[in-house]
Amino acid sequence: MHKLWDLVLADAVATVGARRILEIGADRGECTRRLLAYCEAVGGHLDSVDPEPTFDVEALRRRYASHLTFHRCPSLEALPRLRDLDAALIDGDHNWYTAFHELTLLERGARAAGRDLPLVFLHDVGWPYGRRDMYYAPERIPPEFRQPCAQAGIVWGQSPLSDATPFNAKHWNALEEGGPRNGVLTAVEDFVAQCASRPALYVVPAYFGLGILVPPTLQQHAPLLALLRHWDTEPGLRRLVEFAERVRLEDQVTTAEFEAALEAQTAVVRALEAELARIRHSRSWRLTEPLRAVSRLSRRFRAPYA
Repeated sequence: MHKLWDLVLADAVATVGARRILEIGADRGECTRRLLAYCEAVGGHLDSVDPEPTFDVEALRRRYASHLTFHRCPSLEALPRLRDLDAALIDGDHNWYTAFHELTLLERGARAAGRDLPLVFLHDVGWPYGRRDMYYAPERIPPEFRQPCAQAGIVWGQSPLSDATPFNAKHWNALEEGGPRNGVLTAVEDFVAQCASRPALYVVPAYFGLGILVPPTLQQHAPLLALLRHWDTEPGLRRLVEFAERVRLEDQVTTAEFEAALEAQTAVVRALEAELARIRHSRSWRLTEPLRAVSRLSRRFRAPYA
């Protein structure tokens, strides 16, 4: 979600004057750092939730002190303890059960505090997980809500998984795309349909899709609505195209750098293999073979007494 910070998130969060912010899914901390810089600037506070963060949480705690509370647990365990949120960024476990219940708990907590649902941003409402469940830990999802799944790749425009592509193949993906209780966007739509307050859903179709739920208290907030409606205008669509192209080029550069590094490593390995082959065919290697045989025999007899 961090790539969407400058495009959408920063302006939207600042426009509504959010002070108490929730982040679900910190991962490497890219978005966490941006949120903390914002919170420090406005005197706000971030509750960040991730059971397995891959960055130095303690370093951020020392740097931002009173601006950060980190919850090292699944989101559905942390949410019942959180109240008075102005905004929530959800980029955690991308499946119907988790997303639907995250939204339900957010709404329940807000209602208990006498507030409306916070402004909610949900990543991955587009392809591939808008209509397909993904599980980091399938055992955390009750069986009756868990789609049949496998660790196999996803192909654009194809419902069944495929072993022919590595795309997201390390994750547990639903075997088929679409249908009831399958995917993040489906969860959002189901939540909106049963939510008494009827939040409005906006979708920014960029970088796997960003869903934005606007509660009734903000549905007449003119500056926020202007930001959200911007993406349906010609200048907004042009910005999306430019953003998509920049991300594509950045990914191509990263891929090219990785391929160059891999090629360099392969060249080193081949050079070492050639040198080893030369040594093994040398006269000195053949002359010293009896000594190596004695050494191997000696190690075999010493092993039981080591």
